[in-house]
Amino acid sequence: MVFIPERRKKSRRQSDEALRKSEEKYRTILENINEGYYEIDLAGNFTFFNESLCRILGYTRKEMSGINYRNYTDRETAERLFQGFNEIYRTGMPAKIVDYEITRKDKTKAFMETSVSLLKDSSGRAVGFRGLVRDVTEYKKSREELRKSEQRYKGILESISEGYFELDLEGNYIFANEANCRYLGYTKEELIGKSYRIHTTKESAEKFIKPYRELYKTGKPIEAVELESITKDGRKLIHETYASLIRDDAGRPIGFRGVSRDITARKNMEEDLRRSEEKYRTILESIDDGYYEIDLEGNYTFFNDAETRNLGYSKEEMTGMDSRKYQDEETYKRTRKAFIDLYRTGIPIKSLEMEAIRKDGTRVFNEISASLITDKEGKPIGFRGITRNISERRKAEEALRESERKYRFLMEAMTDIVWTLDMDFKPLYVSSSIEKVLGFSMEERLRQDLKDMVTPDSYANMTNKFAWELEIEKKQQADSERTFTLEVEYYHKDGGTRWFENIMHWFRDREGKIAGIHGVSRDITERKRVEEDLRRSEERYRTILDEMEEGYFELDLAGNAVFFNDSVCRILGYPPEELLGINYKEYTDGENARKCLRIYNEIYRTGNPGKVQGYEIIRRDGTKGYLETSASLQKDSSGKIIGFRGISRDVTERKHAEEALKRNHDELIRKNIEIEESRKNVQIALERLGAAYEELKVSQAKILQQEKMASIGQLAAGVAHEINNPVSFIASNLNTLDKYLYRLVKFSQVQTEIIKKLQASDAIRKMEKKRKELKIDYIVEDIRKMVQELLDGTNRVQKIVQSLKRFSRVDDVDYKNSDINECLEQSINIVWNEIKHKAALVKEYGEIPFTKCFPQQLSQVFINLLLNAAQAITEKGEIKIKTWERDKEIWISVSDTGVGISPDNMVKIFEPFFTTKEVGKGTGLGLSISYEIVQRHGGDISFESEEGKGTTFIVRIPIVS
Repeated sequence: MVFIPERRKKSRRQSDEALRKSEEKYRTILENINEGYYEIDLAGNFTFFNESLCRILGYTRKEMSGINYRNYTDRETAERLFQGFNEIYRTGMPAKIVDYEITRKDKTKAFMETSVSLLKDSSGRAVGFRGLVRDVTEYKKSREELRKSEQRYKGILESISEGYFELDLEGNYIFANEANCRYLGYTKEELIGKSYRIHTTKESAEKFIKPYRELYKTGKPIEAVELESITKDGRKLIHETYASLIRDDAGRPIGFRGVSRDITARKNMEEDLRRSEEKYRTILESIDDGYYEIDLEGNYTFFNDAETRNLGYSKEEMTGMDSRKYQDEETYKRTRKAFIDLYRTGIPIKSLEMEAIRKDGTRVFNEISASLITDKEGKPIGFRGITRNISERRKAEEALRESERKYRFLMEAMTDIVWTLDMDFKPLYVSSSIEKVLGFSMEERLRQDLKDMVTPDSYANMTNKFAWELEIEKKQQADSERTFTLEVEYYHKDGGTRWFENIMHWFRDREGKIAGIHGVSRDITERKRVEEDLRRSEERYRTILDEMEEGYFELDLAGNAVFFNDSVCRILGYPPEELLGINYKEYTDGENARKCLRIYNEIYRTGNPGKVQGYEIIRRDGTKGYLETSASLQKDSSGKIIGFRGISRDVTERKHAEEALKRNHDELIRKNIEIEESRKNVQIALERLGAAYEELKVSQAKILQQEKMASIGQLAAGVAHEINNPVSFIASNLNTLDKYLYRLVKFSQVQTEIIKKLQASDAIRKMEKKRKELKIDYIVEDIRKMVQELLDGTNRVQKIVQSLKRFSRVDDVDYKNSDINECLEQSINIVWNEIKHKAALVKEYGEIPFTKCFPQQLSQVFINLLLNAAQAITEKGEIKIKTWERDKEIWISVSDTGVGISPDNMVKIFEPFFTTKEVGKGTGLGLSISYEIVQRHGGDISFESEEGKGTTFIVRIPIVS
């Protein structure tokens, strides 16, 4: 048998624990990131991966084991990946492989971006690769859409016009210009003679024709109606239409004519604004993104290399560094508030943009996410999160927006008010749309000055803007073909005002000199309102998505899904793109669909919220489940009912449990027991909460008690110091007085003997008589007794002073060898005045060894026990103190002949704040503190008591040499 030294065992345990914690930390990181982590061998077979990779590829863990990357890529992509891995193997340097296509298990396509590095064994031999995979499908789509948008705007730059069309009363095209054909995707030959239904779906056709019916009925022109079409190639198209009747010579309606413009891009932009929070971006990049952990004070406790590269510090400099070191004051205040909110609510920070100051003084823009780090008890101990450098992205986004604005200008110019001013701000031209938008005719507008067109503030802004642009022109600091934008408040003919966005540029004469200003004014009054609505809507949906664990949904009045959170997708098993627009009847059978319909009809009829209890659904994979749904009406800003919103809870497990309960009575009993156990657990949790509160009160009281004892100790030290000198003086004088008195008595005795031997005389007789009358002999004897009593009292005071001095050493917290009998004697000296009038004190000290302890703390225990014993005695009684050694322990007992402890109080005797004394005569903490002191020494304290006869407390302290 091999014996391992205890020190080596402990070291190994500590090493194992450190490894376990390290493994747990990195496992937590891998399982909490949204990116897929993988390890493959040199042949490309997966040997390890996290849950996120399974989700990205659509395989289960079991299916993923041993799968090769060639299984989900085509031959060309597989060859590209092979070349990438081969380069990494050859050079040993990490690399990134971007924008490669994969095929998920469900046959859908996706684009990935992966960062890869070599995986080596303990000997340094390459055995495979490891890396992180990020799904960039949505990003690639967004980038492609932006590219297409830019191409579209370039096309408009080359051929500017809006769609013009004419329909007969049956809705068939009788004329369409090139622009109209172009954005619908049809040639003129394909479109002329065809019904509008050629570019509408069955659902959108009714909405499309509705305003035309109203136009035919009332004759009132259609003003900026948004309609939906499907282009020839299947794209969804949203266009804004203005239309009026075509009449024959007799004034009878024979058709419709109108102007239509494609506003799909604008609607997409508004949707993008609604999603501006980027709530779905939580993907981490192991190489490019920084990971950090900080304590509650903001000091770094853990971070990766990317975090150091981002801030420009070395690992040594970053370790323990305060995070405010790389933030200016304003940024620090903002981030500190966000982290305080995180600490208070526990709600993770999804995305926070901040400016950081690198070590070299340069500034970068970062996007951070954060969540709480808690210990085993759930107490917050710090924060962890991801840092992403978005400086380049911000520049790219700004560049894309600027490019889009330039190309959009000419498209928007044809749909809004087009105008020109000379250099004196006199109108030279204005388009006919002025009358429709602002109520003025072209002739009226041409007679107005700029001052009459806009509010005073807007006039000042425009003139200042023109002056500024002219100054730039003089300095030749700008492109001569540049445009500039200004938001202006115009007067309407009805007396009101409307906001417009003016896109302007200088127009020049043949010599290239500025001759005036050309501009396009776009009504943005509604947009300003929409943007505010979008902001409120965004805030609402962000809250729902971030905080709701159940499924949140919104349906239109037909029951089609128009909005939902990820939980709904998870519950029904549909991806978001398939679920959007789906009707609830498609995932319920006939009976359950009718059940839902009845509830929705009742909600619509009464306006009151309703519940659909336990109805059956059919998931996308064919499995069945049960939902419990709470729903209410959804209204628009005008109060019009537009659909329903609600919360769905997956109660499949509960439903199965209920069915099982009906089949098996024993299962019913077991479930009832589980429910009762849950209730007990809740009760236990509540009791623990109460106990925690009581412990807090105890801790507070103990601190107060400790401060009180420290104050008493300081007071005792002061009293002892002040008493010691006069007592010493008195003792010294009394000793001297005793010696003098002794000599005087001797002298008096000799004098008396001499007088007796002399012959009596009147003087001697008188002196003897006076001596007896004054009781001189008695006085001398009594003085001697008084001096002796004074000496005894002085010695007693000196002992008390010494005890007070020892007791007052509150800073003496040494753990040292001490004599327990001496500790008892010091304690008795301190409380003797309390004991001597109530009880006789019997001491039976045994032969006990010294032991290591905190003597001042044990003295506090003995004082508490002696005072309690004295206070328990109502008439003259006895207190007995005994010490002895047994089983490597020192035993101390304190017995009294007092009133004893009642059985009801015995169980509470060591509880904090429990006391049987009158109010104001005890805190109830003495025995509680004594119990803790003894426990800290590794000992125990117990008691025996009989009501009416007395109590014995026994303290056991282990002998430590």
